Amino acid sequence: MKAIINEAIRQNIIKDNPFSNYKVATEKTQKIYLTIDELQKLQYIYDEAEINSKLKNVLQYFLFCCYTGLRYTDILNMTYDNIVNDNLEFTIHKTNDFILIPLSKKAKILLPGKPSEKLFSVLTNQKTNEYLKLIMIHANINKNISFHSARHTFATTAITLGIPIEVVSKLLGHNEIKTTQIYAKIINSVKTSEIKKFDEM
Repeated sequence: MKAIINEAIRQNIIKDNPFSNYKVATEKTQKIYLTIDELQKLQYIYDEAEINSKLKNVLQYFLFCCYTGLRYTDILNMTYDNIVNDNLEFTIHKTNDFILIPLSKKAKILLPGKPSEKLFSVLTNQKTNEYLKLIMIHANINKNISFHSARHTFATTAITLGIPIEVVSKLLGHNEIKTTQIYAKIINSVKTSEIKKFDEM
């Protein structure tokens, strides 16, 4: 709505924003992500387990996004031309900002062997999420994981591994670091709940 109103003002269809004095309430959503142990479990399934080829395909590009922080729309449009000197270089679909992401060894291993028009054979978001639910059942991970969880997993894993939040923010393509700080708060809350296990000894 905001974008449409702004475009209408720009084209002189209307003079002022009729909602300028109306404040939209935002609702905090829970960011569901995989722990490092769960991520390693999925990596093991991809490397070692016998699974359906369609599930393996989805797991392949899901894991790639867990290691790069890509959104669905960005992985959907990714081609081999976006890989330059072991980096992903592309324009973010959501913000139209240019970004460079160095590829880790884990990410590079997941790249398909034969270059084609698209980097991965990405299914629709709905079908991808359906298959992810089956993969989580197979992995015995009791979480409502969607494809966007890969991005949350990348952020929380990076912070857990000690990568500075300023670097994580740049890798995610955030314009403001406060957007990234949400993940640091998540990690802190996990630390608090986990440390309480000492009291249960």
